[in-house]
Amino acid sequence: MSTVTPETKREGRDFSESHLREAQILRFLEGTLSENEAENVQAHLDSCRECFDLFSTAVKLSLNPPTAEEASEFEKLYRPAPERRLEKLFAVPPAGRVQPNSLAGLPKPFLPKAPKIPSYWRPILAAAAAVLLGIFAGMPQYDKWRSNNLAEQAFVELSSDIHFDSAEQPRPAGSFKYDEFKIVRNQERVSQSQPALQKLQSALAIKNDNPRAHQYLGTYYLLVEQDLQKAEEHYNRANTLAPGDASILNDLGVLAWHKLQYDDALDKFSAALQQSPQFAEAQYNLATLYQKQGKLTQAENVWQKYLEIDSTSTWASVARDQLTALRGQ
Repeated sequence: MSTVTPETKREGRDFSESHLREAQILRFLEGTLSENEAENVQAHLDSCRECFDLFSTAVKLSLNPPTAEEASEFEKLYRPAPERRLEKLFAVPPAGRVQPNSLAGLPKPFLPKAPKIPSYWRPILAAAAAVLLGIFAGMPQYDKWRSNNLAEQAFVELSSDIHFDSAEQPRPAGSFKYDEFKIVRNQERVSQSQPALQKLQSALAIKNDNPRAHQYLGTYYLLVEQDLQKAEEHYNRANTLAPGDASILNDLGVLAWHKLQYDDALDKFSAALQQSPQFAEAQYNLATLYQKQGKLTQAENVWQKYLEIDSTSTWASVARDQLTALRGQ
């Protein structure tokens, strides 16, 4: 969150302490902020989608001057210009009527009027705005947004294409479904997931240090192409870029499980739950692994915790069945 100083605080909507003021965004576009203030605003735009959208809208609107009707509405909304307010202040009131706070009869102070922009300047200003938009398109926060957007779109497609037909498999992070009756051939799965793969590759082409794109690409190689080496490469890269992220730790545990490294998988699931105790996939995987290793008491406790997080999905039905079976032993 950038600090609002007396120099940067202008009139404008104050969204809250967690958002930028409109005036700060305008001064950022004008380049009139100090170097430290500009860095704070840019850092905030990198992390705040709402302020980034407002920033984007401000740039886009600068390309389209208001119509006559819009200009009339603006005139009603905003206060008169200073020279008009002075004219009203020095106006002589009607006979027999006293106007409070009037300066009628006193000489008016000199007030230079703002020059009017000739019409032939408008194409030049529009071209300048287009150049500004081009500069904006190359800004790091815009590239970050484009990369994240592509990665999330790809992962939604990937999650909808892949269904688990075994409840004993470890679950990567994401809204993957369980359906024991839906079996898809591997070649068909690869074909269905090609659009998601292309989006993830494009996301990394835009911003190669995007941890989510690397994580989702690791999941693609793990579940679709079953290439453990490539999956490990992208998962490790994601973990380097976002150390301590619970979903990445969970996925590293899933990878270790597929490599039959069960102790490592147990450590990764436990580490994920230390970062986020309500992380459903890590709870599910930990309970399944405990049960696989014969640690039934621990498995029963974790299954109970899982059902406190998820009680309605098809995975919850599996957890409920497992818990009932353990308590019946």
